[in-house]
Amino acid sequence: ENKPRITIVDPRSNSRHDRENPLTVRISIQSAFPIQQVDYFVNGDLVGTERSAPRDFVIDLDSIPDIVDESQIVIKVKAYDEKGNTSEEEVAVRLRD
Repeated sequence: ENKPRITIVDPRSNSRHDRENPLTVRISIQSAFPIQQVDYFVNGDLVGTERSAPRDFVIDLDSIPDIVDESQIVIKVKAYDEKGNTSEEEVAVRLRD
């Protein structure tokens, strides 16, 4: 199948992150076709889009009001190639105060 393959390099699943610090999401993508766009989600809400490499993305957790009381978040990354193929990967991250 020609879908892109995404690996979230950082953060690792179930890692801990200080809530007050920005969270950098680092990814690796393998694809038969050029990647057009990568979307980043926190708990299902779109928080950003990258259309050019490098596709690392910084999430300012303070700017997401819905996670104030959360002890864990789920980060999802979805990639789209030029042929319309998509793929996604997600990790759970524990938040520390």
